[in-house]
Amino acid sequence: SDESQSVRSRELTENCVPSVLPRRQEFTKIMSFSLDKSSPVVNIGLLAIFFACLVSASAKSSDPTKWPGHLEALGSAAEKKTIASVEGFPSPADFFDDYLSSGTPVLMKGAAKNYPAFSRWSDEYFTSFPESETYDVTAEQRKKENRTYPPETISFKTFVNTYREKDIYMVNGVPDFLQKDFYLPTPLLCGGYVKNNLQDRVMWFSSGGTSSVLHHDDISNINCLLRGTKDLIMIPYKYKEQVPVKTGGFSTVDVDKVDFTEHPGLHDVEYYSVHMEPGDCLHIPVQDFHQVRSSGVNIAVNVWFNAIKKFNKKDCEQQQPLDTNQSIDKFTFHAVEEQRRQEDEEEEDGNQVEGDSEDEAVSLPEDMREFFTELLGKDVAMNKGDYKQKLRKHEIFSLEGVMWSEELLKWVSESFNVLDSDGNAVITVKEATKWSRKKESKVEDVTQKLEKILGDMTATEPNSTEEGGPSDDEDQLNFEEDSEEMPNFTEEQDESERFSDGEQETPKDEL
Repeated sequence: SDESQSVRSRELTENCVPSVLPRRQEFTKIMSFSLDKSSPVVNIGLLAIFFACLVSASAKSSDPTKWPGHLEALGSAAEKKTIASVEGFPSPADFFDDYLSSGTPVLMKGAAKNYPAFSRWSDEYFTSFPESETYDVTAEQRKKENRTYPPETISFKTFVNTYREKDIYMVNGVPDFLQKDFYLPTPLLCGGYVKNNLQDRVMWFSSGGTSSVLHHDDISNINCLLRGTKDLIMIPYKYKEQVPVKTGGFSTVDVDKVDFTEHPGLHDVEYYSVHMEPGDCLHIPVQDFHQVRSSGVNIAVNVWFNAIKKFNKKDCEQQQPLDTNQSIDKFTFHAVEEQRRQEDEEEEDGNQVEGDSEDEAVSLPEDMREFFTELLGKDVAMNKGDYKQKLRKHEIFSLEGVMWSEELLKWVSESFNVLDSDGNAVITVKEATKWSRKKESKVEDVTQKLEKILGDMTATEPNSTEEGGPSDDEDQLNFEEDSEEMPNFTEEQDESERFSDGEQETPKDEL
């Protein structure tokens, strides 16, 4: 009726300005319906309102502080879409065809409810294992993730006994004595993943209230939640130009208070929301941006794997009927094996030098390529902030008497600049290992300087509380000042990096 149309007109007038831009399609649909059902006079009125809204909203849109969601939590004011959802795990073939091959996220409801971990895992169960007293895990020190803040290594039992009272959460490979309780997700059991493409299995454990940074990973992920709930905000990778990301694939945007004056691109992306209940598993495609919040005592395990280009049907046919209850301790995870190999080599090297004279000068590897490759670890690149942090954790800089003096900090900058051949503020694997004669000469110079600096420090008796670690002042350094944007890759490179037949780099820890 004309009266109902008049009410609709008032509502549009009051609400169109804050909503017309982010909800343009919905507004257009309302207008189309109204024009079809209204008298000519009402039509003219509605059209006038519509164009007035567009003009007003356009004028307001030039001021980011007026945009809905400014200084609020990430995606809070945006219209959020939902991802695909299925009951239980799809078959390996269906998972590849419907989701993995197209880079589509999917929520697999209740898929892990038959896992022994779902019914067994509790604080009492964890501490019942004698190994829990000696098995060390990594405990992040703040529930709101900050990748510049160093984690702490403690025993698994210590973590279980303290995590409910402290501002900590655990990110660590699934302890060996718990792996029998967690099955490899069904979609990965056949088709080409098991032989070369399983990379890691990581356990996330907290009392809830954690909040991750906005980030993306260079490898595919199936995350299974066993306790508590999780809520994710996801942004498709196609919006990579609008999402501010630093080296390492994470953003420094405050996810609790997004400033559109600094990050206007986050106003114009598509947001997807995902809610996970205990037993749910989520496929997060390689490169898709996501931010995670947890509630309640929270335990999850995620499996990192390389996204394959082609599905091996014959592999599945040979395994029929498929055994879906195969625990992760029966499979090889290549990133884990590589890490163990490196640790064994380090232990062997340590045994060889044991018993050397205490007066022997500090010595670095003969080939510094080994040193810098070790610093890079699983990362494909690092900026100066990453470089500083990795040096701080290295055993050479933990020797008794080593202090982070101005001279040592100056050496950090000088050595970084020598390695950074192209001057883009990022050291790549190639720059750390493949040198021209001129560069090799420069590396020798900075190596000699480092040996002298460390030698002078360790040769004298330390006289402060700083021995064996960074000073209080250095602890306050804001490493984000050195963060630089990663070099832009071509579209072809971006697309090719989403899939692989071989190994990929394991991403940094995430929630």
